[in-house]
Amino acid sequence: MGIFIVMEVNRSMQENNLPIGAGKSTFTYIESEALFAFLPLYETTRFLDIACGNGAYTLAVAEKIGPKGRVFALDLWEEGIGLLREEAAVRGIDNVQSVVGDATQKFPLDLSDIDVCFMSSVLHDFVHIQGAEAVLENCVDVLRPNGTLVVVEFKKIDGPPGPPLRSRMTPEEVEKLVTTYGFRKECESEIGPCHYAMRFRLLNSD
Repeated sequence: MGIFIVMEVNRSMQENNLPIGAGKSTFTYIESEALFAFLPLYETTRFLDIACGNGAYTLAVAEKIGPKGRVFALDLWEEGIGLLREEAAVRGIDNVQSVVGDATQKFPLDLSDIDVCFMSSVLHDFVHIQGAEAVLENCVDVLRPNGTLVVVEFKKIDGPPGPPLRSRMTPEEVEKLVTTYGFRKECESEIGPCHYAMRFRLLNSD
């Protein structure tokens, strides 16, 4: 069907020159069956994983949609992209295109007519570095008319895993930010004890 893009959040550089959150993956904390039931995935879906990290979500989606679909993955963490590529080769997954890049800049991939853009547990990071606006504008640019944006975030509860409570976003805060860019909220769902997912539709501007 359409294109699904999941992009890894652009994370600010720390003293060790690693992006914020590099090396961490939330995939082990979520209920994958609940997530896949929530995602609009089809055999010809084009999927963009924004701030994909080591590609746990990327590869799971690539296997789910199969060889007729296409998954694009973007992250500022070069080592993570390398790990993604190595794991894809080991598992024989060849419908993934990954690139090292900054999601707050123009996406370094020739993308258009994307069905779904996906961000997992990174929107709060983009907000922290004042890059969320640029990332959401980039999503609007590459999504097909009426395309989908899926945002996964930590629940705003105290304690590990996840960022400090002050950095977390409520569903209401996510909705207020995302809908500013021409999206309409469709639904939200719990996908584990620590996470929720929200699905937005890009209003057709044609």
